[in-house]
Amino acid sequence: MLTSTLLPAPGPPEGPGFDPLADPARLSALSRTGLMDSPPEGAFDRLTRLAGRVLRAPVALVSLVDDRRQFFKSALGLPEPWASRRQTPLTHSFCRHVVRSNGPLVVPDARLDPLVRENLAIRDLGVIAYLGAPLTTSEGFTLGAFCAIDGRPRAWDDLDLEVVTEMAASTMAEVELRMEVSQRREAESRLADSLRRAEALNLALRARTSELADCNARLELLARSDGLTGLLNIRAMRQELEDRAAFCLSAGLPMSVLMIDVDHFKAFNDAFGHPLGDDVLTTVAGLIRQGIRQEDLAGRYGGEEFIVGLPGCSSTRAEALAERLRASIASHPWPLCPVSASVGVSSASRPSDLPALIRAADEALYRAKRDGRNRVCVAEPLP
Repeated sequence: MLTSTLLPAPGPPEGPGFDPLADPARLSALSRTGLMDSPPEGAFDRLTRLAGRVLRAPVALVSLVDDRRQFFKSALGLPEPWASRRQTPLTHSFCRHVVRSNGPLVVPDARLDPLVRENLAIRDLGVIAYLGAPLTTSEGFTLGAFCAIDGRPRAWDDLDLEVVTEMAASTMAEVELRMEVSQRREAESRLADSLRRAEALNLALRARTSELADCNARLELLARSDGLTGLLNIRAMRQELEDRAAFCLSAGLPMSVLMIDVDHFKAFNDAFGHPLGDDVLTTVAGLIRQGIRQEDLAGRYGGEEFIVGLPGCSSTRAEALAERLRASIASHPWPLCPVSASVGVSSASRPSDLPALIRAADEALYRAKRDGRNRVCVAEPLP
């Protein structure tokens, strides 16, 4: 009597009640191939055709087995309707025994074999002789079998078994090559996504850095500016005047300073209120900014008093500029009442003592106010 031969091979560890068909790790490995329910492909069909010719077997299959069915990635010689369906339930599967044993299965006559004689493939697919070798991954998971089938009893020999074993190895080489290519493409895709995300983050970081730079610039401007007039505040003005004075001293250039005070400003505030007084100061600041050179400095010294630094400007030129500023303020179309300003001018051919230069301009300013306001007074030039 002819009976089947199961040739077990080393595989993943098994324990009591362990069923390789339902092993989640094996099913995951099978899923990762992407072959279940995929269309026929020439690479696999060539192997089943070659096996059929070499073994003179009417049927050759690449069978993938999950926990519910077997799917034929390649099917040579199957009868209809199975050839079109390309799958059977496990009740019709000899290959499930290959998966369970993780080794070849040799069946000379299935009708006489206790392992498979109740298998419905005998009745429905005409399977009598079966020879299958496991499709095993490099990780040790058996995904199915490469098998040859005959409709008559057959005494398979060692050469036949070697053929299906080699065909199984070739099938798995094709499967794992595809998986490697797929994994590489996925890795490249993930890398490309990571690079795109990194670039997006980099752009966002650049934008954020630019925003922070703008904020810092605005903060720096606010820290250096008078909140009402937008001119330099007294702290920033002193630093800028010191820098310009040092430059003029090293370059052998003169420097002049103007002190400007809005006339009768307290009386204006008392008569019209502080908000309108602020409007006057803002307008005066604008007229000063318009009337000086790009390289000159203008700041609010305090209250209704302003200071202007004129690097490289002699006493004569400074006096002329001061007069133009005084006239522009006096002639401005003020809506409530006339507004004027007094101006003190000081100059130094070698500005080595900035505080003295500022004091001289301040003393000249008070002389202008004492002499009747709305006028320019010039201090004696400093050496």
